[in-house]
Amino acid sequence: MVLEDIEELDESLNVADISMVSVGDIPDERSDRDQNQSQCHFCKQKFTRAYDMRRHQQVCPLREIDSRVRAKKLTIIPRHSALYDKLSKSSPLETITICLEMGYCLPEIFPPIFGQVGVNKPESYNNFGNTDPEEFLTRALKEKIRSGRGNELQLPLQYSFRTREKQGLQAPWTHPSPSSRKLNCRLVGDRQFIDLKITFEQLQQLTLPAFDTEGLLLYQQYTTEQGYPCNPHKYPKEAIENGNPWRHPWLYKAEEIKNEIGATAREFWLFVDFINNTEELQEDSGLSIPAMVFLWRIYTRQAYDFRSIAANFGLPNEKVAGRIFWKVNMTVYKNAFEIPKLWINPNVEGKPISSLRFQI
Repeated sequence: MVLEDIEELDESLNVADISMVSVGDIPDERSDRDQNQSQCHFCKQKFTRAYDMRRHQQVCPLREIDSRVRAKKLTIIPRHSALYDKLSKSSPLETITICLEMGYCLPEIFPPIFGQVGVNKPESYNNFGNTDPEEFLTRALKEKIRSGRGNELQLPLQYSFRTREKQGLQAPWTHPSPSSRKLNCRLVGDRQFIDLKITFEQLQQLTLPAFDTEGLLLYQQYTTEQGYPCNPHKYPKEAIENGNPWRHPWLYKAEEIKNEIGATAREFWLFVDFINNTEELQEDSGLSIPAMVFLWRIYTRQAYDFRSIAANFGLPNEKVAGRIFWKVNMTVYKNAFEIPKLWINPNVEGKPISSLRFQI
């Protein structure tokens, strides 16, 4: 996502649509209990025992800002805005990066609001961030590991919130408790460093290539070493949902690509190298060589019409799709001499058939 697009959406927000969520709006579910209850000074939640109240106040997301810790100032973005809609569809890591850089609070998404074990968080805390952030942060960390940028997120320890109209003093206590099943946390000054509880074998599973990549030349051009966010076939599901894996076949999971083209990921990249090495095929209509090969294989495998293929690949029309298919097809025919011989002989079997299947 381009930051200029975010800034444009940011400027389009209507100030009148943003209302301040006050401490008084937090529901008091225990107001009918006896009058000797203890009450939290910050969120007004009531407790039967003073001990429970003091324990709660240590981690209350709406407690006063600790003057010794610098709070990150965030602007609350309303749920119905175009900016909120765009950011909510981004990957967790991208959302965190943009929100920290631009100073955004996304209700129910960011920042993460952790609480003490056994202490219920009122629903209104959702107005200040994500009250169940463990899975969100886990996905962000896995995305960061896949991209080769390490297993650590650096976040502010405290936040203060404001709308476009006025400043607020709310500051959630956001670091994970020691009982978090998936996350470790270190506190250093006004920062917290969060990483995944992960074994070396699990780390390798996220970072190593999805298959044996030895000898695959064009594959290497789409790795993190060349500036791509992840290695081929290691992208998180958000990248697939928000991207176009037909135009960018490296977005597919290695185990999923075979369902589309009837060949493993390694076989696909071997064939891409075969086509590329002929030096007869050039990129066309914004499609890379792997995408053009993928288009050719989709047509030969699934027999979609060119109009459908043009729509899925984001091409202007079916004529362009047909032109690209025939470019690849003629390259295959000119350089894979065994294919025409096998197709005109109805009696071939055994090794020739296997060879034909591999080439196709």
